[in-house]
Amino acid sequence: MKSSFFALLLVCAAAPVAVQGEQVGNGTIRLFSNKTGPGVASGATNAGIIQIYIDDQWGNICSNQTTFGQREADTVCYQLGYNGADSFGAYGAALFGVDTSAAVIKDVHCDSDQYQVLSQCQYSPADSNSCNDKTDVHVTCSTTDIWSDPYDGMVRLVRGNYSSEGLVEVYCNKKWGTVCDDGIDDDEADTVCVQLGYTKSFKWDKLPVRGNGSQPIWLDNLYCGHTDKTCIGYCQTCPSEESTDCSHGEDLTVQCTYNKASFEKGSLRTTCTGIEDSWWTFIHIVIIAAAGLVGFILCCLCVCLSFCCCCAAGAKKKKKVINTAYTQFD
Repeated sequence: MKSSFFALLLVCAAAPVAVQGEQVGNGTIRLFSNKTGPGVASGATNAGIIQIYIDDQWGNICSNQTTFGQREADTVCYQLGYNGADSFGAYGAALFGVDTSAAVIKDVHCDSDQYQVLSQCQYSPADSNSCNDKTDVHVTCSTTDIWSDPYDGMVRLVRGNYSSEGLVEVYCNKKWGTVCDDGIDDDEADTVCVQLGYTKSFKWDKLPVRGNGSQPIWLDNLYCGHTDKTCIGYCQTCPSEESTDCSHGEDLTVQCTYNKASFEKGSLRTTCTGIEDSWWTFIHIVIIAAAGLVGFILCCLCVCLSFCCCCAAGAKKKKKVINTAYTQFD
């Protein structure tokens, strides 16, 4: 009995539990601040000490001014849904108070300004010898969100505790709407997460959030089983009208995670832009090419018919000449 109890404790300790039994995806970001009262770590604030969920624990980022710069700060803010960072720096405790989390990563370096989540960048494990409260990295993000200039087929997660989870919304026909969970499997949930910069989903349809009655349901029977899984636009393009086969009780929710060992590295900020236009351009090219091919075939048929008619007329004329010659000979 005692051994079973300790085994259960080990299982619970190994689970990716964050707060009160909540499961969090690897690479999730939140910001800590106690400027307005008791220290609170939140995925919904735009300023604070950066905390990242790595290997089943929350921890801070140890400052290294040679690598953590504007690009890295911007990436943190992109992941949180903001349009870049207004400011950043070390010694976050001086501005936002001391938190109880130790540093878990350091030497963060992003070699592209197109990354959407910090885990797409390089970093190394932190050590207690060189990291303390004075080296905690903080950031203040722009109050403008990255959804202010959307494109058809853009996706976002809303109303979750963190930016890595929530109700799936897709932008179509100049309006944000939801995705019906009919036919959804890991392929479709993973594609949503990859489009947002993560490597996969670890749960879907497990969050108690749904769209409101005024929102359209844009996508139904989404299928990504045999397509490029970087963008849902490759699975299904925006329809001209909303779906009437689903209710908001069937709205899809997704929880994303980032696996550094995964072959998939997550999409970049510009990976999925213009897919809808590309599809229409492709369709137009196909139509034009098909029309050209039909025209060419008709032209060839006309030439062949003309040639055959000429040959027949020539043969008839030749036969007439020969008959005339035979008549004269006789």
